[in-house]
Amino acid sequence: MESSHRSFRCLFFFCAFILVEKIHGNTLRRQNPFNFEQDYDEPTCGYEQCNLGQPDMINVHLVPHTHDDAGWLQTVDGYYYNTVQYILDTVNFELHADPTKKFIYVEMAFFYRWWNELSDHMRHAIKRTVDKGQLEFILGGWSMNDEACTHYSSIIDQHTIGFKFLLDTFGKCGIPKIGWQIDPFGHSREQASIFAQFGFDGLFFARIDYQDYGERIKTKTLEHMWFASPTLGDQASLFTGALYGMSYSPPPGYCFECGDSPVRDDPRLDDYNADQKLAKFLSDAKEQAKYFTTNHIIWTMGSDFHYSNARINFKNIDKLIKMVNAQQSNGSKVNAIYSTPSCYLYALNKANLTYTSKKDDFFPYAHRSHTFWTGYFTSRSNLKGYERTANNILQVCKQLSALAQLDDEHSSQFKMNFLKQSMGVLQHHDAVTGTSKQYVAYNYAKMLSTGIKECQDVMKVSISKLMNKSVMDPIEDFQFCNLMNVSSCKFTETNQNFAVVVYNPFSQMVGQYIKLPVTSNQLTVFDDKLMKLDVQFVPVSSETKKLAEFQGSASQFELVFPVQVPPLGYATYFVNKSKKAMDTLESKSRSDGGHIEGESGSGQLDANTLENEYLKLTFDNKTGLLSSIMNKERKLEINAVQSLKYYLSMAGDNWNGSRQASGAYIFRPDGDVQDFSKFGKTKLTIFNGNLVSEARQVFSDWASQVIRLYKGANHFEIEWTVGPIPDNDRVGKEVISSFETSIKSEDVFYTDANGREMLKRVRNYRPTWNFENTEPVSGNYFPVNSRIYIQDPSKNIQLTVLNDRSQGGASLKEGHLEL
Repeated sequence: MESSHRSFRCLFFFCAFILVEKIHGNTLRRQNPFNFEQDYDEPTCGYEQCNLGQPDMINVHLVPHTHDDAGWLQTVDGYYYNTVQYILDTVNFELHADPTKKFIYVEMAFFYRWWNELSDHMRHAIKRTVDKGQLEFILGGWSMNDEACTHYSSIIDQHTIGFKFLLDTFGKCGIPKIGWQIDPFGHSREQASIFAQFGFDGLFFARIDYQDYGERIKTKTLEHMWFASPTLGDQASLFTGALYGMSYSPPPGYCFECGDSPVRDDPRLDDYNADQKLAKFLSDAKEQAKYFTTNHIIWTMGSDFHYSNARINFKNIDKLIKMVNAQQSNGSKVNAIYSTPSCYLYALNKANLTYTSKKDDFFPYAHRSHTFWTGYFTSRSNLKGYERTANNILQVCKQLSALAQLDDEHSSQFKMNFLKQSMGVLQHHDAVTGTSKQYVAYNYAKMLSTGIKECQDVMKVSISKLMNKSVMDPIEDFQFCNLMNVSSCKFTETNQNFAVVVYNPFSQMVGQYIKLPVTSNQLTVFDDKLMKLDVQFVPVSSETKKLAEFQGSASQFELVFPVQVPPLGYATYFVNKSKKAMDTLESKSRSDGGHIEGESGSGQLDANTLENEYLKLTFDNKTGLLSSIMNKERKLEINAVQSLKYYLSMAGDNWNGSRQASGAYIFRPDGDVQDFSKFGKTKLTIFNGNLVSEARQVFSDWASQVIRLYKGANHFEIEWTVGPIPDNDRVGKEVISSFETSIKSEDVFYTDANGREMLKRVRNYRPTWNFENTEPVSGNYFPVNSRIYIQDPSKNIQLTVLNDRSQGGASLKEGHLEL
């Protein structure tokens, strides 16, 4: 159960266009989609060394691999010391002993650590296996990132640190050519677009919706061309293959670390099974080949943390290859070879076929009826919010370091690497997804905290240099308010004379409002020209004061004032103690605000609106809920009821689809959505101020929110506080933010892909197969990384909701949105 949490409001803004240099080759094209001409200094690595098999046979490409989660049931450190180091030790022993063997490795978070522990002699030996193409790096990111809960900038960053390590260490032979997303729970269009822009030649994955898989098996289209960006066109086209059987494990009978019997090839043994293994291999290969368009098929010979004793796998694979190929003299048309995904892809290229195309994405994923993997879009929203905040801080840290031109003397790169690598781990598909064990989630948060602290040290030095202060003697009393999400900051609570430095990472001027937790309303604010600014004191809400994280804070007010910050620059503001107290929002007679409070339905709510130059929000006196939104510029008003609601979680033992429970991975509600009426009437408190107006709503003792409208803003904010969610009734609760409007949106809504381009969604519909929806709610949920909207094009009306962390979102009825 999560602890109480709130949405984050950062002082930092992130906006960056990251250019990735194409590191090899060309992207794939539809008609002849592969370009394998490589300019390698070492001709023994790359496509030239691939064994392409026999032209008149079924070639089974056996790919030894391990899938090493960067945390899940154990922490990333636990996995390394308990398993991964031994995988890399024993695999490389086998490769060095036999030059015919191959192996692929993916997760640089582990390989980097292992590499740094090796002697120079061992490093030289490993480099030889890479140069000869025996050990091939696939994907090459710090982790195998999730695709539903990640921002495009973090996807690029986590691959960048992996690519740089591989290029610096192994040169061109270390450069990955293939995307390998075998375990993430659904696949985004933006991920494929990014891979194409990396210069990858193809992408393989295992998890695909069972209905989609069934259609593709029948039509031999598991392998296809993915056109992943309507904007970029062919620049974002990528050959894509869904693995046979929706699995990245060995075919049944050949998982020698899963309990399958080894190949017993001594005929004197009572349990001799070589003939049986051989017959099954030949039969399985012929069966799989029926569903593909070439004479090449791929078998993934490994799984989660396999090869800790690599000899077990390699010895049995050797026997299989020997037995299978020996049958060719008896007329068999099956050929088994050690291979890699890139060599398999090269073999497909040589067939020179044309492939069907896809233009949408692979969300949501279900592996059977009633089992949609849409819960992780939202699970552990605290961690999702913290990860997004850490990304903002990392981008600012990198910018300030570059602007200040810090050198190694200040250890800036060393310090930034803490957060870069922590963020690389957090992109893992059991990290930012919220699907790990709780103690592992705590470890992820600790990693971020450590990395943020190191980056804040870099930011202190950078700002000091930009201010023309001594770099060797930076401003030591720079403080960061890391608990702003719970209206707490020890420094601003214990000081009444201080400066506030605000940095703008955008390339254009930014104007916004700053909120600082303070204990007194006897404060004034000046800009750097000593011009006095308008300010407002907003009382800290009673709901905030109840939070466990707030305990120990002395904050009574939030000091609000406007700032203007130049592009890629900073602005300084000065907060000083004043001689008299400033009026707060409780002073109804003053121009800076009034305060009206009462329970909904009590008849005490006379002023029920929030209003500025652009918007007017009206609240219903009886329900205490937002009831309408007016765009004052267009004189356009829509009905819009917004509230918190919740679904009851389905219980079950997961034995089959109909008994599937709701959980961290799977979202499966039990019945219709519930409102909070059983917990009592919604309490509404409205503050109208000179800079900001707020409507505070309390739905229960564990759910509340603030709707906030700033002066001069053409949008309003909603900040929710949810938890701890009561479970004394032994029933889980899935909380949503619900919008019910009069917009004629029909069955259509739009969601973003990893913070980049938008995708059209149609309720109960999939573009590439006849969709049968067994879950009317969760089957229509999609990942929302930054925005979701509905629209009525005929009237030029659109409602857009921007979120500060990844969530699941849907439009289950016309005019409705929920997150």
